[in-house]
Amino acid sequence: MEKSESEPCPPRKPPVALALINRPEGGPRTLSLEPADLRLLKQVLNWAGYHTFLVDIDDDVDRINDAVVLYKPTVIINLVEHMFGSARGAPAVAGMLDLFGYVYTGSEPSVLLDCLDWGKVQILLEHAGLPLCNGRGTRRLHACLLGNDEVEVLPIGESVLLEGEPAVEQDTAEPAVRHRIEHLSRQVWDVLGLRDVAQIDFAVSQAGRVSITGVTAAVDIFGMVFRSAAAGREGGMPGTIVRLSRLCHERLPSEELLTHPLPSV
Repeated sequence: MEKSESEPCPPRKPPVALALINRPEGGPRTLSLEPADLRLLKQVLNWAGYHTFLVDIDDDVDRINDAVVLYKPTVIINLVEHMFGSARGAPAVAGMLDLFGYVYTGSEPSVLLDCLDWGKVQILLEHAGLPLCNGRGTRRLHACLLGNDEVEVLPIGESVLLEGEPAVEQDTAEPAVRHRIEHLSRQVWDVLGLRDVAQIDFAVSQAGRVSITGVTAAVDIFGMVFRSAAAGREGGMPGTIVRLSRLCHERLPSEELLTHPLPSV
């Protein structure tokens, strides 16, 4: 029997967010990722309209497969920075998610792999005419970026020592230096083909010369540098997590966006 036009449609299920982390017992751990961070991540994603699951893959590839089969995620918040003690495991995890056909946060596997090879990155940036560090920088500054078509540079941070302990302070750069860093950051983003999120490190000489010292594509969003940048952004860390999830969600194929529209917050 066909449904009448007046018969209401069944309620639409909320989209599912699957957050993947890797904290193997007895192996390298994301030291900045505390239980409070995981609670915040889940609370924010739930508030943003997702049904959220957190899975610690514990250096077990099968757990990735089990998680996507069990939860059938709409988006995957990929916080895996290493596998089996190697940073080169992060591109492999992203490659698995590509093969499964899921959208996930962060750059594509080839870009993640490129950014682990500083020699290759230097060649690409030098070919594009971008300034690289010559070892004479006296200050260490960091730019964290969010975006895709439009890239947002979060508040610039500077590595300092406070009472002998490493820390990151915000907004210490002069306007000219800050604008230069923002401009170079967007150029690096385009040259390397970064996606969603990245961290770019700079050295600044006494004369104010800005040069690039490093690029991180597999960003620890709860690390000291990114945490400081997110805190200075409108909406703080919760707003940054929501923005990251939306950047990923927007990459769903158009037909899937019809059945899993972007949550409204």
